[in-house]
Amino acid sequence: MERLAEEDAPQQSLFQNTVDAFSRIDEQRNWPATWLFFLAQLSKYFGVNVTDFSCQNCGRILADGGIFSFEDRALFHIEHAPAVRARRLSGNSIKLLRLLQTKPFDMIAKIRIPQDVASELEEILLVELIENYGNAPWKKYACLA
Repeated sequence: MERLAEEDAPQQSLFQNTVDAFSRIDEQRNWPATWLFFLAQLSKYFGVNVTDFSCQNCGRILADGGIFSFEDRALFHIEHAPAVRARRLSGNSIKLLRLLQTKPFDMIAKIRIPQDVASELEEILLVELIENYGNAPWKKYACLA
């Protein structure tokens, strides 16, 4: 959290999101739901969340799975995916990602999240937070050298 937070800037939403996650852990709430909701809230807070659930090539909605391109930071149908670093997502992962962006925790906590779905989403959310937000200043400084 320290790495993501801006110094000398109010971070009340960030702090509250962290406290809420710790409270849910303390209450022994559904761990995958707690962790993924926390990451999704962070990605939304920092502006690196997935908001377009249609193929970036053809524009059709992804319903049966697809590919998340880390380079494009976008979703594609499998047949339209660029040949870059990407992560395959099941249809259930895309549905859950959509729910994580729009629904409250109490609804997410009722979902039985399979391990493979949790792993797919965890990777995408962590990469978005760390590479596209957390390391952004360091990438800029590195190019000055």
